[in-house]
Amino acid sequence: MKKICFNFYFSLFILFAHSISAQKSCEYETKDTQATQGTSLRLIATSTQICVGESVTLTAQIRNGTPPYSYVWNEELSTDSTFTVIPSETIKYDVIIFDSNQERLKETITIEVSEYPEADFTYTLEPNNFTVSFTNTSKNNIVQNNIAVAYNWQFTSDGEKTSQTQSEKNIPIQYTYSDLTNYRVTLWAHNNFGCKDSISKTVSIYDIPYLEVPTAFSPNNDKNNDIIHAIGRNVENIEFIIYNRWGKELFRSNKLQYGWDGTYKGTEMPSGVYIFSIRATALHFENTIHKTGNINLIR
Repeated sequence: MKKICFNFYFSLFILFAHSISAQKSCEYETKDTQATQGTSLRLIATSTQICVGESVTLTAQIRNGTPPYSYVWNEELSTDSTFTVIPSETIKYDVIIFDSNQERLKETITIEVSEYPEADFTYTLEPNNFTVSFTNTSKNNIVQNNIAVAYNWQFTSDGEKTSQTQSEKNIPIQYTYSDLTNYRVTLWAHNNFGCKDSISKTVSIYDIPYLEVPTAFSPNNDKNNDIIHAIGRNVENIEFIIYNRWGKELFRSNKLQYGWDGTYKGTEMPSGVYIFSIRATALHFENTIHKTGNINLIR
C-alpha cells in the first residue's frame, strides 16, 4: 500500500461549530471528515459495465470545495480529477479528495467487467433440399456474466443480405437458398453488457446430394427421351431397379449414365406403368437415399 503523508496542524471550524485537529499521519482516517456545508463529491464513469479489454474513465466532480485539490485514486496520489483504467475483472474504485483546507471526501464506484460470449454454429444440409438447418452452439461463461441474450444471423444469397434474430439458441434456424453455389453465413452473439462475438462460415450448396427419377419416357427411336436415367449429383453406390406391375425385375443399373431403353432381353415392353426403386449413398453424409415410384412408358 502506498502511503501519503501530510504534515499539518490545523483547527477547522465546520457548520454547527464542529471542529477537528490533525497531526502528521501516513494513513487515511477510517471515517470521512464532515465537509463544509454544500461541499459534495460525485464519482462518475464513462460506463459502469464494460467488456474485457475496454477502458473506462472515472471522473471526480467536487462542488463548493476550496481548490487546489489532491486526488488519491485507489491509493495512488494524483493532481488529476480523471483516472482511466482497463480492468480485467469486476472491481471497485475509490477516490479520496483533499482540498487546500485539508477537507477530505471519499467516494466509491463499482465497474463490472464481462467476458465476451463465444459465437459458434453447425449446420446440416438436407439431401434433395435447398433448405439448410443451422444449430446455434455459442458458448457462455456464467461465472463471468457473459451469458448471450440475443443472437443475430446474417445470410448472404444472390448478393443480398438477410438478417434474422434468434432469442432462444436451442431452436434451430432454417434458411432456404435458391441456387447451387457457396454462401456466407455470419452469427453474432450479444450479452447484456453489449459484449458481442461473431463467427462466419461458408456453406456450400454444391455438397447437397440430389437424386430423382423422371416420371415418363417414350422409347420410340426418335432420339428424344428414348431412355430413362436416374438424375443425381453427389451420390455413390447407386442401385436403380425397374419392375413390371407384377414385381418382375426388368432392369438394373449401378451408374447414373446407364438407363433403361424400355426393353427386356431385347423385347420391347408395352406402354404402361412400371415401378422403380432407387438407392444411393449421399456423399459427405452418413445417410442413404431411397426412393420408389412409378414410370410411365409411352409408345
